[in-house]
Amino acid sequence: MHSKTIKYLELDKVLRFFSSEATSEEGKAYFLSLRPDLDFWDVLYAQKLLESFFQAVKYKPLSVDFFPSLKGVFKNLVRENYVFDLEDVWGLEVFFRSQEKIFDWLEQVTIFFKDIEDFEQKKVCPFRLKQAIFRCVGENGELKDESSPALLEVRQAIYNIQKRCTKKIEEFFQQNKISHYLQDEFLTISSDRYVIPLKANFKGKIDGIIHDYSQTGETCYLEPFFLIELNNQLQQLKLEEKIQERAVLEYLTNLARQEQSDLVKCYNFVVQIDVYLAKVKAGLKIGAVPLAFNEQGRLSLKEVRHPLLAFLGQKVVPVDIELKSEQKGLIITGGNAGGKTVCLKTLGLTALMVACGLPVCCAKNSQLPYFKQVFAIMGDEQNLEESLSTFTAQIELLKTYLQNLDQHTLVILDEFGTGTDPTQGAALAQAVVEYILEQGAWVVCATHFPGLKVYGLTSNDLRVCSVLFDPETKRPLYKLLYDQVGASFAFQVAKAKGLPEVILEKAEKILGTQGEKETLLLERLNSLVWKKEQELSDFRVKKDKIVTRLKDALTQIRHRYKTLEQEVQRAKQKILQEWKEQKISRKKAIETLSKLQSELKQEKKTTKQDFSLAVGDKCLYVPWDKQAKVIGFDAKKQQYKLDLGGIIVWTQKTDLAPWHKIREPKNGQVVVQVEGQSLWRLDVRGFRVDEALIEVDKYLDRAVLKSRKIVEIVHGKGAGILKQAIHNSLRNHPLVAQFYLAPLEQGGDGVTLVELK
Repeated sequence: MHSKTIKYLELDKVLRFFSSEATSEEGKAYFLSLRPDLDFWDVLYAQKLLESFFQAVKYKPLSVDFFPSLKGVFKNLVRENYVFDLEDVWGLEVFFRSQEKIFDWLEQVTIFFKDIEDFEQKKVCPFRLKQAIFRCVGENGELKDESSPALLEVRQAIYNIQKRCTKKIEEFFQQNKISHYLQDEFLTISSDRYVIPLKANFKGKIDGIIHDYSQTGETCYLEPFFLIELNNQLQQLKLEEKIQERAVLEYLTNLARQEQSDLVKCYNFVVQIDVYLAKVKAGLKIGAVPLAFNEQGRLSLKEVRHPLLAFLGQKVVPVDIELKSEQKGLIITGGNAGGKTVCLKTLGLTALMVACGLPVCCAKNSQLPYFKQVFAIMGDEQNLEESLSTFTAQIELLKTYLQNLDQHTLVILDEFGTGTDPTQGAALAQAVVEYILEQGAWVVCATHFPGLKVYGLTSNDLRVCSVLFDPETKRPLYKLLYDQVGASFAFQVAKAKGLPEVILEKAEKILGTQGEKETLLLERLNSLVWKKEQELSDFRVKKDKIVTRLKDALTQIRHRYKTLEQEVQRAKQKILQEWKEQKISRKKAIETLSKLQSELKQEKKTTKQDFSLAVGDKCLYVPWDKQAKVIGFDAKKQQYKLDLGGIIVWTQKTDLAPWHKIREPKNGQVVVQVEGQSLWRLDVRGFRVDEALIEVDKYLDRAVLKSRKIVEIVHGKGAGILKQAIHNSLRNHPLVAQFYLAPLEQGGDGVTLVELK
C-alpha cells in the first residue's frame, strides 16, 4: 500500500485508537505497525475470527491484565550461557497469570470458535515451565523461599541472624538505659550489615564502626562491636543465598529452553487474543462491526461512518455508498463543505480497515469488494522544495498509481484536475477516469467539473450522486442522493464565510444570466430531491412501526398458543387426579380429555396452517386479522408475498389462515370444562396496558352475550402494573358486579375473577 494513501486516509490515527485498547506491550506495538493485508483469504479468516470474538465477548466479557513483552527473553534464550534475571521471571509470572485467565475464558466460549480453522491447535502452553514459575516466583517478582530446599534453609538462617541481632540490641539498651541515644528504636541495614540509627552527637558513646550518615547529618549508622560476628555470618549467608537463587534461575532457564517452542507459540497466541479483544473493545465504542470482502465484487456500504469522527465522539451522519451491479465508478458532486471529501475518505479508510482485519462503522448487511490496492490523490500536493505545483504533483503521483492497476484496485480522486486550466483539467480528469475503468479498476472521485458530471450521467459504468443541502438554509445535510448531480453553491458558501457583498455581486454579473439559470435549475432539483428524501424517511418510519407491530402480534399469537397448551395440560392432570380419586367416572374423564385434546389440535392447526395456497388466492393475514391476496411466493425462503390493500408484506405460512375459516378460540379466549362448570378465561400476559384494556372490554361483552356469570382474566403477577390497570377499569365497568383475586390453587395474585351482572 502506497505511503501517500496511508497518510491521506489517516489510517495511522485510527490504528492509534485501537492500540490504546490493547493491554500488552506487544499488542500495542502490533497496531502501530499494522498495514493492510493483501491476501484475500487471510482477510476473510481475520474477519471471521473477529466475528467470533464479538459474539464471545457479548456472551461473556473479558478484560485482559497487563503483561510485558517477552521478545527480549526469547532473544536471550538463544545465548548459550544466558541465565534469567529476576526481571525475566517476573515478566513470565505476569504473562502466565494473564494466559491462565484467557485460557479459562476460552473454555467457556469455545462454541463460538468451533468453525475457526486451526484455532484450538494454537492454544498450547509450556505447562512444566508455568508450574515452576508459579511455584518459584511471587507476584512481587522475588523468588519464593520454597523455590528450593537449600534456598529455604539459607533464608531461615538469615532470619535467625536478624532475630539474634534484635535480641542483642534490646538487651544492650535495657542494661545501659541509653535508648535516648537512638533516633529510632529499631535495627536497620547499611552496607548490607545490621546497624543502629544513632544521634550524631552521641556517636562516641557506643563502641562500634560508623558505616554512613543521613543526608541531614543528624543520624549516623553505627555497627556495635557486639554485632560484628553476627554480621560476618550474615555476609556468608547472603553470599550463599545468591548462589541458591542463581541455581533456581538456572533451573527455570533450562526449563524455558526445553519448552521454548511451546512458550513462543503460547505467547504469540495470547498476544493475538489481546489484539482481537482490543479490536472488539474499540469496535463496541464506535459501533463498528466485522465486514469481510465479498467475492461477487459488490460495493454496498450501508450507514457507513468515518471511524475517526466516531472515535472523537463527534456526531456523525451515516451515508450509503453503493453502486449498481456491473458499475465500478462513482462520481460525487455538490457544493463545498457538503461532505464529498469525507465520503471519499470514509470509503477508502473502510477498505483499508477491512484489509487490516479491523471492524468498521457500517451496517452488518454491507458489502465490499476485495481491494488489493487502494490509491488516493487528495489535498494540495504542492512542494516548493521540489518545484512541484499542485497539478504537477498530482500528475507525478498518478503516474505511479497507473502502473499498478488491476480489477482489485480502488483509485480515489479528490478534485483531480484542479490547479490548471479548468477546461483542460476537466478533459484530463474524464480521460483518467475512463482509463482506470478500462483497466478493470474501481474509481471514486469528487468533482465540480460540469463535463465530468455529464459524463457520469451518461456512462453505464459510472454512477453519480450529490451531497444534499437544506433548500432553505443551504446548510449541508451530509447525505448522498444518487443518480443526481448537484450545484457547487460557491456563492452561498462564500457569502456564509463573510466574503464582501460587492465581490459577490461582481461575480454574479460575470457569471451572467445563463450561469444563473443553471444554478437555479440545480437548486430546484436539489429542493425536489430533498422533499423526496423527506417523504422516503417518513415512509421508512411508518414501515418500521408496522414491522414492529407485526412482530409483536406474532409474539402474542405464539404466547397465547403456549399458554393454552399449558392450561390444557394442567386441566388434563386435574381430570386424571379426580378420576383416580373417583370424583368423576372413567367415561366422563375420557370425554373431557378428548374434548381438551381436540381443542388443542384445533388451535395447533390454526397456528400451523396446513392448507395449500397459490398465487391469486385470498387468505387471512392472522397478525392483522385482515384479508390478503397472495401475489408471489419465494420457494427458497418459503415465504409468501401478500397484498394487504396496497401494503406489500412478505411472511411465513404460519401467519396465514384460509379466508373462509372461522378461528376459534380467538383473542386469547379459551373454554375449558372442569367439574361440569364452563369457565371462560382471557390471558393478557405480554400485552401492553392499552391493548389489554381493549381485549378485556371485548371479552366481557362476549361473556354477557353468552350469559356467563363468572369469568377469569389472567394478567400475571410481575410488577402489578397490568393488574392495577385492569382493576381500575373493572371498578366502573357497567357489566361488572364485583371482582376479586383468584384462590391460590387457581392462580392467586396472577388471576382476577369477575362476576357479571
